[in-house]
Amino acid sequence: MQNPSGIILQLYHAGQLAAALRAIESLPSSPAPLTGATYAALVAACSRLRSLHQGRRVHRHLVAFSSSSSCQGAQLASNTVLNNHLITMYGWCAAPDSARQVFDEMPSKNPVSWAAVIAAHVQNGRAGDALGLFSSMLRSGTAADQFALGSAVRACTELGDVGTGRQLHAHVIKSESGGDLIVQNALVTMYSKTGLVDEGCLNGGGQIKLVKGQSAKDLIQLLEGVYMQDVSIYDPFKNPIVKRLYNEWLGQPGSENAKRIGNLEYTKSLEY
Repeated sequence: MQNPSGIILQLYHAGQLAAALRAIESLPSSPAPLTGATYAALVAACSRLRSLHQGRRVHRHLVAFSSSSSCQGAQLASNTVLNNHLITMYGWCAAPDSARQVFDEMPSKNPVSWAAVIAAHVQNGRAGDALGLFSSMLRSGTAADQFALGSAVRACTELGDVGTGRQLHAHVIKSESGGDLIVQNALVTMYSKTGLVDEGCLNGGGQIKLVKGQSAKDLIQLLEGVYMQDVSIYDPFKNPIVKRLYNEWLGQPGSENAKRIGNLEYTKSLEY
């Protein structure tokens, strides 16, 4: 007879997520020895179905198994990868407090753990808490990956906190994630939504005409040297270098042609 883990994994990989979750109900009252891969699949199924009820049930099953005398159970409870899956699941299921509890109780954390808990808070309207976690991550000596940086920038967008957003931009430039599309798109969105450069440094409210061969992201890259020079400047237009760059890109202010070109390049930049 096939073991429970094998059955559940087969159902999950066949896309039968609800059936995979039902399979756990047929297990004995005393926790059955499921593998880490099986628990990860069950948690992922809950994330995809956005089922908080099922997610809590799988989590309880894992906790009960880890409380048994089994050495395997104890190892699973402290497994960083599995706990990262739980944090992500609680984030997708609109339970950021549960995500934070899992994170706080983890015996060891990696960059993915931090990125997952930061994202869980941004996704659920806790942008301020997300930035607090990002600061804690840096203080802990953990380097921010592209996912944590992207979430932190999105938190600034939600809060309308351009000052912190520009400091994050400077941090991005120094990091290895500066060219990552996740981070770049988050920056594009932040500058667009906060209106720092007249509806974003992408189309300038239809006033910026992009030079042939240049993308909407190029202006951000041109401005990076300025941000590194003085990230304390809240309004970049107070910097003469930025003014010059903007004027060089200014073409036919308010014209339909400028709007068309700007909006086209903006859309393309978000599709990459």
